[in-house]
Amino acid sequence: MQLITAVIKPHQLDAVKEALVRHGKPEIFNTDQGSQFTCEAFTGVLATADIRISNSILRTGGTLGSNGYVQGLRVNAPTNKITVWNTIAYDWIGPADHTSGFYCGDYSGAVLIAYNCTAYNCLYGFHNETTTGTFTAVNCLAQDSFACFYGTFTASSYNCSDDGTHPGT
Repeated sequence: MQLITAVIKPHQLDAVKEALVRHGKPEIFNTDQGSQFTCEAFTGVLATADIRISNSILRTGGTLGSNGYVQGLRVNAPTNKITVWNTIAYDWIGPADHTSGFYCGDYSGAVLIAYNCTAYNCLYGFHNETTTGTFTAVNCLAQDSFACFYGTFTASSYNCSDDGTHPGT
């Protein structure tokens, strides 16, 4: 599967927004393996509504996005909050310096909370670039990555990595 930056059409986003208005927000959004569920436009809608994401499998062939990055699940906007668990990100490798399975960008108020997640064969498994936001990783596993956990993590525990970079005990 190749990463495509515009994998979800505007009318599809409108349908999701309309469903949220009509039926209220779900507590959890369970997804399949589709990259349309991990693109910035879609996760932005979920983050704005404070909806948690669960049970996704994220994989790429290493194609750069329009911003020059290859990232799986990303919080890349101010005041966005994404809570994700039971999610696997693998093969997030490519020519970009910031190729990450789980990524929190440097935006004020950006929050990424990852529970029971796995990053495998990524340049950066769990990557926190923010100095003004928060990235929490609990019970997460990273393996076969250049840097399994990169950056500073808040209130993180029970993580494991094969390179010893995991936060918490």
